[in-house]
Amino acid sequence: MNKKILERYFDGRLNLKEDIKLSEQIADTQNQYIEQNLKLNWDVHMDSSSDDKSRSFKPLLDRIHHQIHKNQSIYYYKARLKLHRWIAISAAAVLVPIIVISGIYFFDFKKEKPLKASLIEIIAPEGSRIKFNLPDGTEGFLNSKSRLSYSASFFDNRVVNLQGEAFFDVAHDQSHEFKVFAGNSIIKVLGTRFNVAAYVQDVYTEVVLEEGSINYISSDTGKELKMSPGQRLVEKEGKIQRSEVEAWKYSSWKDGKLVFRNDPMDEVARRISRWYNVEVVVPEKFLSDDTFRGVFEDDSLEEVLRLIELTSQIKFQIIDRVSQQDSSFSRKKVILSRK
Repeated sequence: MNKKILERYFDGRLNLKEDIKLSEQIADTQNQYIEQNLKLNWDVHMDSSSDDKSRSFKPLLDRIHHQIHKNQSIYYYKARLKLHRWIAISAAAVLVPIIVISGIYFFDFKKEKPLKASLIEIIAPEGSRIKFNLPDGTEGFLNSKSRLSYSASFFDNRVVNLQGEAFFDVAHDQSHEFKVFAGNSIIKVLGTRFNVAAYVQDVYTEVVLEEGSINYISSDTGKELKMSPGQRLVEKEGKIQRSEVEAWKYSSWKDGKLVFRNDPMDEVARRISRWYNVEVVVPEKFLSDDTFRGVFEDDSLEEVLRLIELTSQIKFQIIDRVSQQDSSFSRKKVILSRK
């Protein structure tokens, strides 16, 4: 391995071609061989008087590799209207989801620990969903208008912070718990599949477990609950409700589908609001009386509302966006009412 390319990496002076070259060397070469080369060429970054010659470079290699490969796959919602499609594509081009790495590691190699732990953040702009891969092998998806952040010392703690909605397929590690801080809750797991929704504007946290087990801890009450597969837990204003559900439908968003299975109208309204970025107004008097069943994929807002109108005693009114005094535009509004 070229000593100069390592020096340029730590000085932040690698160009794109050198980034690719370093990534290929890390990915295609045996780890033992790389570590030997790192040790031989580390004089610039390690005090030569140090008597510690046994440090492991594996976490460093993984971090370098993770930093270089920081672009994530992007999945965009399809739209019927051609204009909407081109707006979404243009917006994504400008607001391409970025993993923001706020700094480079600074190591004290005598102590073998980072002096500073940088923050890494994954952002899913409005109208997009992101597939992500964490350094420990955990995979998942980040929904529209969401962000996921974790420390650059992720190997030591496996802790992430979530604002919005995400689906996690957590890599099993018996000796290190995986923790998600979301809303006013903490979710602890070892290896499992689950969906978490904790949008600030929703003022509640929702967790749906597909596989494995979860320990849910309320930060408000300190109460800890263990969840089993097929359970949905919702905490709002310190109150926790748990129910048995078809777990897969709550994570169907990652596959581009909007699925309802005899859901109450307040639940339907909430998910339509998030999916199409509109404000949905539902009168309190029929929140608990009406339910809806349906599956949508590549359907416009108007088509979804028409089907609800055809199969229920509900009608709708759409109020388009209007210009406001500050030159911004109001959100499109949907008002549901009885026929």
